[in-house]
Amino acid sequence: MGSFEIELRIYELGAGARIRLVDNLRHVIALGSDSYRDGEISFPLVQELIAVLKDFTRVIAEYRCTAYRASATSALREAANSAIVLDQIKTRTGLDVQILSNTEQRMLVLKALAACGERFETLVQRGGGGRSGLRLHAGEPLRGGKDAQHPEPASRRAQASRHPAATQFRAG
Repeated sequence: MGSFEIELRIYELGAGARIRLVDNLRHVIALGSDSYRDGEISFPLVQELIAVLKDFTRVIAEYRCTAYRASATSALREAANSAIVLDQIKTRTGLDVQILSNTEQRMLVLKALAACGERFETLVQRGGGGRSGLRLHAGEPLRGGKDAQHPEPASRRAQASRHPAATQFRAG
């Protein structure tokens, strides 16, 4: 959960430590605007967050996932009511959410890079809007301009969402 968007990614682990993205769901929700402006996340946004997370837990169950990790960043970390929000998420969705420090966020990115090893030739850094991450593309040349900031793999195509305000991407 970031300050502007929450996302669910489902991965399949295969032989030889092969990792394949199976599903990717996103929902734009401005948790950060409440948290940074008012010092807490408003009740309507908590309700919306929980509704989307309930949908996400249904997807997790549909895929019969054996493990998950739910994490939140600065919007929840800096909200005065973060303990209440986390309790509501746990009570109403069953998800245990861990609030990550900036250091933990960076360490997870570094671990992901270390796990990829030499398989990837291009590294594109994404950031802004309370959402940061690294996107790796095997064998694709580095591009400038708009594509360098937010490239999407050619195998992705937008499809109908499970939640009215969510954007869904399916890996091909």
